[in-house]
Amino acid sequence: MFNEKLLLKPSLGHGIYTIPDAAHILKMELPTLRRWINGYRKVNLVDNNVVHHPIINNINTWGEAYSRSFNFYTLIELYTIMTLRELGVSFKNIRQARNELSERFKTQFPFASNKLMCDGKRILTEFKNKEDEILLQLGTDGQTAFKKIIEPFCHKLEFSLSNEMVERY
Repeated sequence: MFNEKLLLKPSLGHGIYTIPDAAHILKMELPTLRRWINGYRKVNLVDNNVVHHPIINNINTWGEAYSRSFNFYTLIELYTIMTLRELGVSFKNIRQARNELSERFKTQFPFASNKLMCDGKRILTEFKNKEDEILLQLGTDGQTAFKKIIEPFCHKLEFSLSNEMVERY
């Protein structure tokens, strides 16, 4: 049985990647990936307090600053986010979709465990009800679309058929 709680700390067999490792694997600029993971800090000029602004909420990492690392599923989530950004999806929509998937499917790795589609602006996930396969449009409070109509216009992000988790990159 797959236990996500075991993956929230470093463990052998689930991969341990540093930010430079991931930047190399994903073919991303290191400062860009570092900003995605660490967010950015902004000084409030009124009271000189430093405010932290995350780019991606609740990304599963351990360690601090330059020694931050993460497991394989977080690497795949970063790959998914990179792909969604390349398709033109805003970080705001990505954050909303990731939060919704995490809550709806009770997973710490929502972009590594669901069948996702994207039409360039919207992020959708396959959802089966009793009558038909439909697409749940994320970030719309449960709005659905008919799979047969929308699917030809979407890019699919593929996952394992056995447990709907990514197995390989």
